Amino acid sequence: MGERFLINGAGIAGVAMALFLQQNKEVEVCLLEADEQIRTPETGITIAPNGMRILERLGLREQIEAAAKFSRDGLVIADRKGKPLTKFHEAAGDNRIWALPKADLKNIMLGALEPGVLRLGQRGMDLIQSQEGVQLELAEGGYLRGGYLIAADGMRSVIRRQMFEQNRLRYAGGICFRGIIPKQPVHVVPDRFVEYWGRSGRIGIVPLSGQRTYWFAVLRARKNSAILEDYQAADLLAHFMEMPPDVTEVLHLTKNQPILREKLYELETLDTYANGRVALIGDAAHAMTPNTGQGGNQALEDAFVLAQLLHTSQVEKAFEMLSFVRRERVAKVAKLSRFVGRVGQIRNPLLIGLRNSLMRSVPADFQHRKLAEIYELETDRPS
Repeated sequence: MGERFLINGAGIAGVAMALFLQQNKEVEVCLLEADEQIRTPETGITIAPNGMRILERLGLREQIEAAAKFSRDGLVIADRKGKPLTKFHEAAGDNRIWALPKADLKNIMLGALEPGVLRLGQRGMDLIQSQEGVQLELAEGGYLRGGYLIAADGMRSVIRRQMFEQNRLRYAGGICFRGIIPKQPVHVVPDRFVEYWGRSGRIGIVPLSGQRTYWFAVLRARKNSAILEDYQAADLLAHFMEMPPDVTEVLHLTKNQPILREKLYELETLDTYANGRVALIGDAAHAMTPNTGQGGNQALEDAFVLAQLLHTSQVEKAFEMLSFVRRERVAKVAKLSRFVGRVGQIRNPLLIGLRNSLMRSVPADFQHRKLAEIYELETDRPS
């Protein structure tokens, strides 16, 4: 497999793919990043067991655990009064969830790249594919040639738009707000990740290392609504006044901190992730809503699975097989994320009461088994 691989996009999927490919010394890897320097939003990320096992294969687990914090209770979903709706914590077992600033995760991963792999300030735009290889035109001028291209350029992938007929993004009906405060408020339980569900929406609180706190909130909104896009911390505080003291305290302390806002979209399921010498991974292949915290973890799975396939198959065959191995699992995770978003955003008080009663009645072992289906790495075989 002595070929040159171009990877367009240095997000989690792209960097993980480069880390796996560079393990083969016969392969040349060029990882392209559009920005002149790596910029990561001021937000947090959770790493589930499936993602952590892949990071362990990359030799990064120890560094990540040193920078991250885990929840002894898994992820607790509670009502607006703070009473738990789920029993994940009763059977947490090996389903330990870690959290850290996304910038810290990216820095650890980027630090493991070999010199010369990462090329900053190079944005791949136009692609020409032939029997001999691929040629990627750069937005800054010039081009790069390689044997193959792996597109990891996100939900609005320029490569997907050129090479694949299916490109429909579907609005998911909400806006997500995220932020990190450099404090751990008094009312925040230091080793518990919690998400509250109420009429006002959903809001989660995730303690981080170094006395920092990551929070996120999801509010229903029409696609063209401009009101919520202008929400500041004070607006969110007023909106979530029904929630427990840890929520109001976190939002009060957010007033002078940056807030990331984004409308939620998902990519309709693609028929394939491959086109000849080109493959899609991460959000470029299957952008999903963040309701299960699996976006980054599924990106890591993509890189791991493709690396495994490349060990045993010719490159174009491995690209083709990626779709067969990954599509069903990714669709299952995306469907669950979509379901969680809908159930968690119910506004009708009667339906909220019914939902809460049903959730509390589900046995802990059943909840644990369903969670394990997501956290299990189906292709986790020795490399």
